[in-house]
Amino acid sequence: MREENVSSDAAYEKVKKNQNASQKIIFSIGNDGKVMKCHENGELLNVIDLKEFLYNIESFDNHLIVCGENNTAYKLDYNLKIIEKIENIPQTCWSLKSYKDLVYICDSNGAINIFHEDYKHEHEVAMQISPSMKSQKIVPKDPNYKIENGKVYQLVNGEHVLIGVVDEEQKSYDYTIPVEVDNKTLQLSFNKNDNIYTVANNFIKFHNLHQEYVDDIVTFITKNFPQKKQFKIYDKINVENIRKFTDNPILINNLKSPDIKNNKQVEDVLKSLLVSEKQKFYVLDCYRFFVSRGFVFDFCWLQFVDLFDTKMATIFVRLVTNLFQCPPFNLEILDKKVSKVIDCKLCDENTISNYKLNKNMSK
Repeated sequence: MREENVSSDAAYEKVKKNQNASQKIIFSIGNDGKVMKCHENGELLNVIDLKEFLYNIESFDNHLIVCGENNTAYKLDYNLKIIEKIENIPQTCWSLKSYKDLVYICDSNGAINIFHEDYKHEHEVAMQISPSMKSQKIVPKDPNYKIENGKVYQLVNGEHVLIGVVDEEQKSYDYTIPVEVDNKTLQLSFNKNDNIYTVANNFIKFHNLHQEYVDDIVTFITKNFPQKKQFKIYDKINVENIRKFTDNPILINNLKSPDIKNNKQVEDVLKSLLVSEKQKFYVLDCYRFFVSRGFVFDFCWLQFVDLFDTKMATIFVRLVTNLFQCPPFNLEILDKKVSKVIDCKLCDENTISNYKLNKNMSK
């Protein structure tokens, strides 16, 4: 699979110089959210962590503008102190430029947002990547495509062939980009907080593509649209279900009100219950919950768990999914067990997608 007309690779660092300073100063940004101020000789003078993916920086007479994820740009002074947080931008900010007394910020929805120097929003120039589908006929810039009555056609050998249908329930996305898969150019649409494995699976199902393309699509999204690390965590539990097999007060009380100070006592109780095969599902469910609340346990036994049915397989995968946030050991030793679960279809697609997402993020 290859990309077409994708606007930016977020994994870069862009550098600007303040030419007005007596000594040359370099301001740099990166997608780790940090803005750094250095002398030209490399000496670090200051740093600020904006906790956002940052895509662009511009230097003005007396301040800097930095833009990035979460519909936000920042106005900083030359000591990297935040002067103003500019939040009224519809989408992710990919690029910015200044001209005369105006600042132009380009967002991921294909629009140019125009500001006065005081950063009051002037107006938006619509240059939509993903146009509204309310009209009956839309002619895209690319003459090889047309959209009529919510259906997307591609010109093939002189004829327009149906390649997709507009989703009437979800007409706009944070990102809509053309990608080439299986010798066809298709529109890949998703929102910035979507599970990328779910996006990939839905994409290949909708377009009737082979399963082998899932990893290619995930890699493509990860490379071109990096997201903040946000693990999918299973953090709920039905305490009454646990009561069905044990009423141990230490366990029940901590399920109701988890207290990390009781970590050792909780682990001792769970280990004592683990010996019973009939109780193992409930014990794994408790481990999964406590891991989501920051408890730390010895999991050397986990690779030997027998996954004999769908119920056990699902809770096992969800436990491992939670463990990726803070792995107690190299979780790759569990890959074969999870692969077997997937091959035997013992687990639902959403659980597998969350597992793959967390595994990818933990690398």
